[in-house]
Amino acid sequence: MKYIFTCALLFICSVPQYTHAETVLRFGENVTLDADQTVTGDFYTYSKSFGNTSVSGEVKEDFYAVSGTINVNGTVGKDLSVLSGVTHIYGPVNEDVRIVGGEVTIADHIGGDLFVIAGSLTVLSSASIDGDVIFYGESAFIDGKVGGSVLGTSNTIRVDAEVGKNIDVKTTNALTLGDKAHVKGVLTYTSINPLIRSQNALVDGQVTSNEYLVATRSSTELFKKMLIPLFINLFATLSLYLFFRKQLYTIVSETQSSILKNALFGFFVIVIAPVASIVLIATMLGSLVGVLVLTFTTLIIVLSISLVGCVLGVYLSKWITNKTTLSLPWIVGGTIVVHILFLIPYIGVACSILLCMMTSGGIVRVLYKSV
Repeated sequence: MKYIFTCALLFICSVPQYTHAETVLRFGENVTLDADQTVTGDFYTYSKSFGNTSVSGEVKEDFYAVSGTINVNGTVGKDLSVLSGVTHIYGPVNEDVRIVGGEVTIADHIGGDLFVIAGSLTVLSSASIDGDVIFYGESAFIDGKVGGSVLGTSNTIRVDAEVGKNIDVKTTNALTLGDKAHVKGVLTYTSINPLIRSQNALVDGQVTSNEYLVATRSSTELFKKMLIPLFINLFATLSLYLFFRKQLYTIVSETQSSILKNALFGFFVIVIAPVASIVLIATMLGSLVGVLVLTFTTLIIVLSISLVGCVLGVYLSKWITNKTTLSLPWIVGGTIVVHILFLIPYIGVACSILLCMMTSGGIVRVLYKSV
């Protein structure tokens, strides 16, 4: 899923690969930062073919990584954001950690919140999280101290450590409190099974079990609300593909030709043009021009939203098969991935906006060349 591109696509041709720089980008089959190396600014890494990324040195600012396996043994000065199959955090992170992946292990101190969407999460007893633990996945085992709350949804979750505030599990099949569990706030959960609580486990506040059927109904309604926009987007995208395949291929090719230039054009269309049109509309002489600019901009934005799945699908086909393919399966897959990205806070939304800007820029350039 390339994370997607983690904003690195804007810099991939221009950022030097030095360990002492404001911002550093590294990509390859395997990426390493040795123990004697320091990145004074942000650190972006991308491991091609889902290889390995190993960081033993120090990153002073934020660390963004896309890799098959990520091992962090060094220190991250600010936020850590990861897309990976397997993630091991053995070093301290001074601020927030956001991870999307398969298997996640935390073994050291995290100074902010821990947000994880993964198959499994293990917080070892050697770890401590100053903020909240927010987890969505299959199983979570929390043996390290949590300063804030434990929140989210998980098939199974076990807490065997101190939790400074509350536990609020929306839906689970099994919630267990171990011998060392001490919840200093309230405990709220929704499950078809009763809470499994050790005799030595402490809960200072109230323990509340919600009705499972109510939560299931709410989840179903939320699921429907998520599917409706997806189906509308797919219908629009596939209609354009069936009736304007040649023009669509031209737009996708133009979007791929110059990523930075298209992103700049797209930024102008999505951000600058609407503001300029509103200013023109507010004036008597420029009102007509403002309406025309706003109408044109709106059409471009709507069209780019419909085509962003095609653009991402082509990128995915090139990344996975090393062949640029514009076909129905890749279009459908790209559109689904775009909607999944919108569910990922911060990075997912930012990447979706970046893709939309690139697509808008490609459309504008195609129109300009045709004129």
